[in-house]
Amino acid sequence: MQLPKELDKYFNYRLVGEKTIGDFTYYDLAFYGNIPSLATLVNLAGSPAGLAPELTDNMAKSMDMVNGISMVGRTLIDKKSYLTNNISAFTVINFKETFEDETNPYKTLMNSFNFTYKDYNSVIEVKLPPDAIAEQ
Repeated sequence: MQLPKELDKYFNYRLVGEKTIGDFTYYDLAFYGNIPSLATLVNLAGSPAGLAPELTDNMAKSMDMVNGISMVGRTLIDKKSYLTNNISAFTVINFKETFEDETNPYKTLMNSFNFTYKDYNSVIEVKLPPDAIAEQ
């Protein structure tokens, strides 16, 4: 996933085995971990992930709301290229009871996602509408 190596100390990985889908064979890797705070995640993953400065600034304002982030999932890694093919994960974000001296209405946020990666190093052609080009 191209996450910073510093995040490794928060995660555990286990090779489950191999999985064949069609003509491709993958390493099936399970992972789980707990990131202690939103600040840790933003500081370690924000810049390498290419997050816009505005987004990281907004996230910085929300850092005191979060108690921790837990994640569990599986990833398929191509045996020949070692490139990620698929990641499916479940994330739980636990919130603090108060935020800025107010009762926090949120307790927990749960999210599941499934990413499929393909066409590595392919040329991507982006066509902007004329209005967008004029704004540049």
